[in-house]
Amino acid sequence: MNRILKMKQKRHKPEEIIRLLRESDASDRSQEQFCREKQISVATLNRWRKKYGQMDEADAKRLKAMEKENADLKKMYAEAMLGQKVLKEALEKSCERGAPAGTGAGSCGAKAMQPTASVPVFRAEPFDLSLPGDVSESAHFGSGAGDRGTEPGAPRAWI
Repeated sequence: MNRILKMKQKRHKPEEIIRLLRESDASDRSQEQFCREKQISVATLNRWRKKYGQMDEADAKRLKAMEKENADLKKMYAEAMLGQKVLKEALEKSCERGAPAGTGAGSCGAKAMQPTASVPVFRAEPFDLSLPGDVSESAHFGSGAGDRGTEPGAPRAWI
């Protein structure tokens, strides 16, 4: 059988890549000859030019740091989504086990909404918005037409 021998691939750091690109630009040799000397392909050199073309070494270091931070953030996001999914599944399972008979599996409706002793529940009460009877019309905001602010059946708001 014929085996194709592959060259061992070396990973170049962004700083090295930028140095090679600058050296290639300053060189009077052809691109093919330069690539042969540095043991890289012409396609690789062109890909590097596209990615790192106008960068200097400081920019490359910043890019590398941002790529690392982005990867870390993606991992954190994935872990958070996984945790959320696990909690959701646990809630669904607990609802299935604790659901009252006849309500069907997975219906947590009323049971999940029951207030507990540790969480205060505030009930809405009507609040009277009517003005006292002795307030003059000049102190009242509004046109007077259709205004029921001082009438006995004044509007009420829920708070």
